[in-house]
Amino acid sequence: LPEDLNKDMTLMNELIRGEKDHYQQEKRYFHKDGHVVYIIKAVSVVKNVAGNIIYFIYQIIDISKRKHAEFKLKALFAENKAIMDATTEVALN
Repeated sequence: LPEDLNKDMTLMNELIRGEKDHYQQEKRYFHKDGHVVYIIKAVSVVKNVAGNIIYFIYQIIDISKRKHAEFKLKALFAENKAIMDATTEVALN
C-alpha cells in the first residue's frame, strides 16, 4: 500500500548508504483478487571485501492469518469491554 512504501524506501536507502546491514518490517500488499495480504519482509545486504553491495537478500513471510486473528481478538476485547462498562454502569445505578 502507498503508505507502506515511504517507510520501505527510507529503510532501503539506509541499507544502500551503509547505515544498516538489514531491516525487517510488516507490510501490506494488494492481492490480484483485491484483498490485502499482510507480510513480514526481511532484507539484508551482502557486500564484497571492498564494502560494496553485491546483492540483497529478501525473505517474505505471509502473516495474513495471524493479522486477521489479531483483528478478531481486538474486536472481541472491545466488545467485552463495552459489555463490562455497561454492566458496571447498571450496577452502580
